[in-house]
Amino acid sequence: MRTLHASKELRTKFTEAARIITTDQEPNLQIPHNVPYIVSEAGLREVLTRRLKSDFIADETVKYTGEPVEQSTHARYVVQPGKYIDEDMREELSSLLSCPTNRIKRQTSYWYPPGSYLQWSVKPNFPGWRVYFVYADRPNESFLRYMENGAIQTNFNTGFDLKMFYAGDEKEFWHTIYAGRSNVLISSYNVLA
Repeated sequence: MRTLHASKELRTKFTEAARIITTDQEPNLQIPHNVPYIVSEAGLREVLTRRLKSDFIADETVKYTGEPVEQSTHARYVVQPGKYIDEDMREELSSLLSCPTNRIKRQTSYWYPPGSYLQWSVKPNFPGWRVYFVYADRPNESFLRYMENGAIQTNFNTGFDLKMFYAGDEKEFWHTIYAGRSNVLISSYNVLA
């Protein structure tokens, strides 16, 4: 996991856009009572054990209760960044990574209201560097947790963060997101090799 440093102008623009999304809507998600377990190291160990036994992709099938999946195992909302902020984020990444903008593809953007999460997941079908633009309205109360070299690491969100990691090919990057008591907005980009 690497941390990048975005320009003050982009941090301000992204933060203002995120605040509008996270304060103008009232969340209506069904959040399981066991989210702290889901995003824990023990939760990851359960996912890995089940994956070995049944050969599935964890973020599509695990529900942690042993019951069939009836709804998404992710509690979050899809959001759409505007054209101009998307262009600004691509240009910023292009400058920071010395990479042409046509090699930077927007993946998804999600709003995680307080208590929401992304369960442990791995994305082996999209190899490359991932960059997360992250806004959290309460510093150090939400996080991206990941496994690196067999050890679990927790990277807390500080307000505005720009996080980068490699996923895919032979290297699986297991990670989970937990909003805690924060509103969190994450826009992710894939930087093609």
